[in-house]
Amino acid sequence: MTIMAAMVEDVRWRETKRGARYANATFSDSSGQFQASCFEEDACKAIEELARDGDCALLVVELDRLPGEETPRVTVRGVEPFRQIASASRMELTVDVETAEAVAKLAEILSQAEGGRSEIFLRAPVSDGQAARVFLGDRFSLGADQVDAIGAIRGLTIHRFERMDVKADGYKTRTRRSGMRLVG
Repeated sequence: MTIMAAMVEDVRWRETKRGARYANATFSDSSGQFQASCFEEDACKAIEELARDGDCALLVVELDRLPGEETPRVTVRGVEPFRQIASASRMELTVDVETAEAVAKLAEILSQAEGGRSEIFLRAPVSDGQAARVFLGDRFSLGADQVDAIGAIRGLTIHRFERMDVKADGYKTRTRRSGMRLVG
C-alpha cells in the first residue's frame, strides 16, 4: 500500500462484469493527472463528494503493474479528506500581545475559528519583565489562513505555533497545568 496526496478532478460510476458498482476517478497531483479505480463503497462516496467540491485527500492506494504495461494500475483502498485531517489535528498557539487593540483584533479572528480542537494561549507583559500566560480556549480550528491573519495583527507576535503530541496522560494535562485561565 502507498499513501498519496491528490485532488479529485472527476469521478464516474461504472459496473463490473458481475454488476457491482465502482468508481473510476481522475486525480491530479504535482506530477500531473492519473486514473484510479475504487471498489469500496465508503471510499467511493468520499471520492464523489471530493470531486463535487474540488477538494484534496490523502489516498491509500494499491499499485499493480502488469507485464508489458508502463503505468501501474491504481486502486484506491482508503480516502482521508484534507479537511478532516485539519479538523482532527491539535495545535497549540501562543501569542505575545502588547496592546488592547491587538487583543480585540485577535478576538475577531478567533470568533470565526471556532469548532476545532486547538488551544490558544495569550502572553501579556507584567512587572519585572515577566509575562502572564492566559488560556483562551481549546475549541479553535487553526490553519495557515488563521495563523497568517493573527501574525499580521499589529501589536501581537506569534511566540509559538506547534502540533500537540499525544502524551501518556492525554493532551489536556500537558498544557493546562501552568498559566492563568479565563473563566466565563
